Amino acid sequence: MGEFFKRREIQEKQGKEIIGYEIVFFNEELNSGQGEFEKIALANEELLFYEETLLFIPCTSKLFFSEQQMLMFPVEKVIFELEQDVILEWDLEQQIKKYYEKNYKFSIRNFQFIPQYFKILSYIEYVGFDVEGIGEIPKQQKESMNNAFRIAKRLQKKCVIWGIHSKQAYDGLADLKVDLISGKYCSKVEIDTIIKQQYLSNDLHSFMVAISRNRVDIKELEEKIGKNAFLTYNILQIVNAPTFFERKKVKSISEAVMIIGIDQLRKWFPFLLFYSQEKKECELLIKKAFFRGFFAMELMKDKKGFSLTSAECYMMGVLSIIELIVDTEWKQIIDSLEISCELKYALTNEEEKSHKLYVFLLAYEEEHWHLVQQLAKELMIEEESVKRGYIHALYETNKVWKMLTSEYQKNDKLKEHIEDLFY
Repeated sequence: MGEFFKRREIQEKQGKEIIGYEIVFFNEELNSGQGEFEKIALANEELLFYEETLLFIPCTSKLFFSEQQMLMFPVEKVIFELEQDVILEWDLEQQIKKYYEKNYKFSIRNFQFIPQYFKILSYIEYVGFDVEGIGEIPKQQKESMNNAFRIAKRLQKKCVIWGIHSKQAYDGLADLKVDLISGKYCSKVEIDTIIKQQYLSNDLHSFMVAISRNRVDIKELEEKIGKNAFLTYNILQIVNAPTFFERKKVKSISEAVMIIGIDQLRKWFPFLLFYSQEKKECELLIKKAFFRGFFAMELMKDKKGFSLTSAECYMMGVLSIIELIVDTEWKQIIDSLEISCELKYALTNEEEKSHKLYVFLLAYEEEHWHLVQQLAKELMIEEESVKRGYIHALYETNKVWKMLTSEYQKNDKLKEHIEDLFY
């Protein structure tokens, strides 16, 4: 095993809206590095560029001077991040002008006050610096960054800081004239107390217990949903999404449960529990739950002798999100669910081999690459399976999200109907 990659969010410093993603690589031989992401991207273009956001792709000399390959990328969704070896090429300006005229966009990190950088600045959209490995940014370095940002802003460029992995680094951004930020610290989902209280309410927890049973009591389930306006609204939103092709709006809980089915309700329960149009962190939390579920399922696809079924791998990933919301009650909540012993052990028992899959998901998320490498070997997951599984999990997550939310803005009358029922 030698190479892994993942996306890392790039968000606005003010408002924290996600505008795109950078690609983070781990290469065993280089202990970092870029690998040849362009091969992976072009082989999986339909899956990787499904989301309506920008993807910042590492651009080496090999890629940059292969015009045929460069022009295969979707111009409206990709930002090429120029490596230093490209910037120092003598014939860079002539080539970048060709791409610029075809509307391709570029970024540079760790801007330097030398002619090679200045001569291409008019073709650059994003200018920034990487502070990875730096705790507190020294004052002199900050001044140098702000000088570069002043020049960039006069030319209407976006200013970026990459590699923010700690609160200390994040707090140091206060006096930097920066538009966008990226790093592990920025990617953390902050769960506010309202969401925690909402989940820990008896209605939502009892719904989880009811739907986890081997033999679900439909009447009981409908009763649990009917007691909670939040659950009712979300389940009716799901059933009225285009997926179910209903000709008329469904307005009763019993009809919604019948149309969706128990298996799909289990699959989508993070959406039922946490979705709120008013809270951006709810979207991040739900997407994280779906992604973990799909990634776990993809990683263990067709694995013989593993203690969890494909459906249980998915549920393990999805249920793991509860640990972000609760503290000491985590194991008690899992114990209260009527799920298989194997699934409970995978989530809570460190002695079980299946628990390693759970640890793998968290390690991948946190970019603990050496641990990922070790666990992949122990679980006998091949490198290509990890890459393929990661891309497919991203695609499935975004596809489900689009499907479940496509009708939300159109359902004001449905919202009024729910409010009439409960208030």
